[in-house]
Amino acid sequence: MTKGGRIRWGWGILVTLGTLLVLNGLGLYLFEQTGEGQTVGILLTSFGALALAVAIAGFREGHGWAWASMWVVVAGLAALTLHMFSGGAANIGAFYAVLTLVALVGQLLTRGTRTTGAPTSGG
Repeated sequence: MTKGGRIRWGWGILVTLGTLLVLNGLGLYLFEQTGEGQTVGILLTSFGALALAVAIAGFREGHGWAWASMWVVVAGLAALTLHMFSGGAANIGAFYAVLTLVALVGQLLTRGTRTTGAPTSGG
């Protein structure tokens, strides 16, 4: 796989992840009956929207700040995973552990973005 192809795959993973976070957050907000669940829904929706904005605007333009900023998404998902596992919600923790792993893979695939330009550039 060429460097440009690898970066495009990583970028696609991060855009998809941001979309999933938005949808997950909206679902929690709309269908969760507790105030805490709705609060988590609002936070996930906001987090996902921010991840989408950084991935779409920043990566598309090849800005180094976008690559560095996306580490916040990986760290935030890892923290959420640990929180769920420590709170006794292992099944939910496992879901967020998978999302964390996907975010990490997407982030590592895009690691050349800072010096090579936009992820949509040819190989």
